[in-house]
Amino acid sequence: MIILVILFSTLLILSNLLILVKLKEDDDSLGNNRNSWLDFSLLIPFKNEEKNLKQLLKSINKLDYPQKAYEILLINDNSTDNFLQIIENNLESKVNFRLLTPINKKLPAKKGALDFGLKNSKNNFIITTDADAILPQSILKIYSNKFHQDYDILFGPTHLICNNSFAGRLSQFYNLRNQILIFSASKCRIPYSAMGSNLSYKKESFLKLGGYENFSEVISGDDDLLIREGIKNNLKVGSILSKDLLVKSNTVNTFKEFLNQKARHTATSNYYLLKHQILLSVWHLINIFSLFSPIFMIMDSIFAIPFILKIIFDIMIIKSKEKIFEYKFTFLEVIKFQIIYEILLIVNYINGSLKRYNWK
Repeated sequence: MIILVILFSTLLILSNLLILVKLKEDDDSLGNNRNSWLDFSLLIPFKNEEKNLKQLLKSINKLDYPQKAYEILLINDNSTDNFLQIIENNLESKVNFRLLTPINKKLPAKKGALDFGLKNSKNNFIITTDADAILPQSILKIYSNKFHQDYDILFGPTHLICNNSFAGRLSQFYNLRNQILIFSASKCRIPYSAMGSNLSYKKESFLKLGGYENFSEVISGDDDLLIREGIKNNLKVGSILSKDLLVKSNTVNTFKEFLNQKARHTATSNYYLLKHQILLSVWHLINIFSLFSPIFMIMDSIFAIPFILKIIFDIMIIKSKEKIFEYKFTFLEVIKFQIIYEILLIVNYINGSLKRYNWK
């Protein structure tokens, strides 16, 4: 048992040190290609998002990019609310946009809407986001610059706006903790997931993968499974970690909404590549063992070591990296939410594996 404690403690130290070293904000995300902007199609599927569309459209009005070099595709998936009036009242005429209504979708839910939008897009470079998002002004310029480095798939960070509820703060922490792992893996050149509201790819590369029809295993997962297929087919996958690229959206309002959302997302991990499943399983096993190791202190006090190491590293990582994603947690919140986070990983995985979820 002592050997096991030493092994887990060593792995905990090494993996967390790797995160501390690798996870840094990218410098000069706008780069030097400011006179050769690429042409983009921005795909935004929505269904009954009347309360969120206004903030999205206002951010679209502020996009800093040549109008002729991009189009906005708003894809209405059978909404029954007052979305049309919201669009007419809040989207400026200067914006190059089209409102699409999918007919006879080949794929269900959000994937079907995205698939329809993709097939009706005019440009080779695609950005996908959500209807409740607030887009940064420079999103198109930053992606344009990075795609000049011959990437096929790129993704950026997200931030959840707090509503001061327990579920909201927990959702923020969950978002931060997941992104720390996702971007650390990407910077170690082993990308396995992405942020669906801040994702971009070359249309020609994506169609070679089979398009959205190739990601039919789960109702969501268009972001994670795109990364999976890109890696399988030797595409160049990368990330851009910059506060200038933060896509913001609102947190959930209730704990039930949080559980449903995270269970749906966690279910997608069953379809990751085997090597990614193994790496993530080892990482989470180390952390869960460290969290519950004090239980075995009745056998030997050495079991306190993994727990103490975990708390120290959790605080170090969260407090040193939270500014990149524009979050701020107290020391007590870090400890509290980290413990809840580890426990909910198990709960969400079980829920996500046993249940089926709808987009809306």
